Amino acid sequence: MKKSFLLRSLFILFYTASASHVDAQFTTFIVDGATNTYVTSINDSNDIAGYYDDGTGVHGFIYDGVDTTFINYPGALQTYIYGINNNRSVVGAYNTTGSLPDNEGFQWDELGSVYTDLTTSWVPSMEYTIARDINDNDCVVGDYKQSTTHVCFSMCLGSNASFHYNYNPTYINSINNTGKRAGFWIDGSNRHGLIYDYGNWTEIDYPGATRTMFTAINDSNIAVGVFNLTRSFVYRGGVFKEIKKWDATDFQIRDINNKGFVVGYYKDGSAVYKGFYLPIWDIGFRPNPNGWSFENKLENIWPQSWWKQFDYRHDPYLGGASYFPEILYQNGTIDTIN
Repeated sequence: MKKSFLLRSLFILFYTASASHVDAQFTTFIVDGATNTYVTSINDSNDIAGYYDDGTGVHGFIYDGVDTTFINYPGALQTYIYGINNNRSVVGAYNTTGSLPDNEGFQWDELGSVYTDLTTSWVPSMEYTIARDINDNDCVVGDYKQSTTHVCFSMCLGSNASFHYNYNPTYINSINNTGKRAGFWIDGSNRHGLIYDYGNWTEIDYPGATRTMFTAINDSNIAVGVFNLTRSFVYRGGVFKEIKKWDATDFQIRDINNKGFVVGYYKDGSAVYKGFYLPIWDIGFRPNPNGWSFENKLENIWPQSWWKQFDYRHDPYLGGASYFPEILYQNGTIDTIN
């Protein structure tokens, strides 16, 4: 059965240089008929990938803005997509039992629709394997369970390697085209963000957070991630900025491409997960600030069909719980004071 997607705009507070969080406008992405939709990856063509669940199982998808490709590993009950590159190859995990501990990492290549089980092609004794990301050189990173801990792996240019940080559970979620990787490690009940660069590990935590994980890093070394399990951030040049959706109880940014577009998913007030993508960092349109001084004799200057749609307690172009900024008129100039 062919699925369709519901797309609608959702607004988050607009970014200001002095703010403690980054604000943007996103588009909600929902698979029609799905219980939950999760967008997990985006490439530089703005193709997005992820997975959704419905009454028949879990299914992967790629969406290019027009056409949708559905990805179901042969014989699997659950297919999860976590990464996509600019060649539209994707990686993820599948299982045939409906149980996450039985996950096996895989790669799917669009040319020929070829599925490759990454576990059996390397170390068949691996347990609970997940492929998390793939770059344009077809280098794959992920993790697997080894005894009682989780170990990262990379499969790149014919060379396979596994590694972990401080002999603790370690997860790598992303690899960029220079080979830099981003993820986290677990220390008891705490999580610490990790950047891995040519053999060197850097541990980075969101200020004041006990749980930090990087979910992606692009070629400009801009990283995104999640802190304290349900809140998200962008990290650049040593500076964290939180990204919010005011009414989400769980807001997860999962990837960022080289254009700066981010994707992820959030839980709404009905406890339903919905995907989001394509932030528009500059909303671009505001009513003329002098418009209220116009001689309003004609309906088409400020038609009721336009202005009656807004709740004037809030800024319709910033959305959500964002109140209008206070404007002071001084000597013919306009100063925004909040």
